[in-house]
Amino acid sequence: MKKNVLSMLFWVLICTTLSAQVAKLDDIRAIKNSKVIVGLSGNDELDEILRRVITKYWSFSEVIAFENAETATKKAKLDDNLMVLKLGKKVGYSPSHSTPGSNNKYKYITEGHQIEIGTGKNKLLVSVLIPTFKDDEITEEILVYGISTLQHLCKTMDDNNLKSNMKIKDVYKENTPQLKNKTLYIPEFWLSPKFDINEIKNLYDAKIKVVSYEDWRNAILTGEEGIAYVMVVPTPSGGNYVYLHYLVDAHTSNVYAFVYPKVSGSIAGINVTKSNTGFINDKNIKMYNEALNGKW
Repeated sequence: MKKNVLSMLFWVLICTTLSAQVAKLDDIRAIKNSKVIVGLSGNDELDEILRRVITKYWSFSEVIAFENAETATKKAKLDDNLMVLKLGKKVGYSPSHSTPGSNNKYKYITEGHQIEIGTGKNKLLVSVLIPTFKDDEITEEILVYGISTLQHLCKTMDDNNLKSNMKIKDVYKENTPQLKNKTLYIPEFWLSPKFDINEIKNLYDAKIKVVSYEDWRNAILTGEEGIAYVMVVPTPSGGNYVYLHYLVDAHTSNVYAFVYPKVSGSIAGINVTKSNTGFINDKNIKMYNEALNGKW
C-alpha cells in the first residue's frame, strides 16, 4: 500500500513539474524585439475588453494590430518578426485507466485558460494561466492580472538575464519583504466556507483583509496603492488541478510570492490534498505567512 501511495505521489509530482511552461531568455528577447499581433477570440464583448487591457498595460513589445486569432497566426507564419498574443488553453491528462471488465481505457482531462505568446508556426514561447468564472467567463480584472503578470515575468527575465523562468522565484523573493507594508486582500468568494474569518489575523503577520468581490476587483482595475491581492489560479496537472496562489501588488503588478501544495494528490480524479481545494483556507493563509517571512 505504501509503495502504491508513493508511486501515485511521485507521478503527480512529475505531472505538476511538466505542466509548467518553461520560458527561455532568448525567446523573451525575441518577443521584445518583435512586433505583436493580438489574436482576438471572436467574442465581441471579451475582445473589446482585451483591446482595452492590452492597450493600457502591455508595453514590453510593440502591438501593431488586433486581428482574428486565425488571421493573426497566418500573418505571423509568413513573417518571423511577428508574434501572436492571444487567449489559449492548457490541457492536463491523467494516466490511462482500465475500465473494469473490458479492454477500454479512459483518462481524466482538465483544461485551464491562459494568456500566451507564440510564433506563427504555433510554437508557444511564454504563457500565464488565469482563472475563469461561471461558464468560463473571463472578466476584465482577470485580464488585467494576466496581461500585467505576463509582462512582469518578461521584464523580470530580461532585466535579470534569467536563462529561463525556472529561476524567477529567486528574483521574486527579493521583493517579498515589501509585502509586509501592504494590506493583503482576500476575496470573500474564494474563502472556504469552513474557515473561521475571526482567525485570519492570527495566521498572518501583516495587514490582511477579507473583502467583497467588488473591492477586490476595483483594487486590481484601479491599481490601488498599498494593496496586494490574492489570485487563485487552477493549473491542469495529471487530470486534476494544482491551485497556485499568487500574491500580487495591485499598483505595480510585482509578484511577491506564489504558493501551492508541495504535493497535490488525487485518487480516481478526486482531490485529496487539503491545501489544494481551490478555496482559501487556514492552510493557505499559513502558506502566505511563510512567504511573507521569506520561507517559500
